[in-house]
Amino acid sequence: MTDRDTDVGVPVSRTEFHGAVKGVKVMATCVLGVITYYTARTVLVVPKFEDVYRDLLPGRPLPGMTEFVVSAKTPLFCFVVLIPVVVAIYGFRSRVPERAFAVFGASFVALVVINHYLVSALLGPMQMIISGLSAP
Repeated sequence: MTDRDTDVGVPVSRTEFHGAVKGVKVMATCVLGVITYYTARTVLVVPKFEDVYRDLLPGRPLPGMTEFVVSAKTPLFCFVVLIPVVVAIYGFRSRVPERAFAVFGASFVALVVINHYLVSALLGPMQMIISGLSAP
């Protein structure tokens, strides 16, 4: 195999290929950074939601999901911030593009799932408050 041969029939040099892979890794890292920013911001507002719910729902227990998020806010924040750092380091150091992209993809999915869980847990008690206001 020469330097310009490929399996798909389009001649591409190794330099062009590695440049394209590096560009995709940079784009994936940027997207990962944006998802991480929004997830970290969600974790950072947990104490505010906790105060609001304690005031609006005196004596009533919070739903289990919300209680878990409130009690695990510090480890959760560390986990949310640590995932992209490890993934970015691994992604840029990996010599196998497919493996790097699989790790980027798995981390995207993990952060989106965590973000969805956080939003659901934080807005669940709001539904209790609203239903309590509309009850006669």
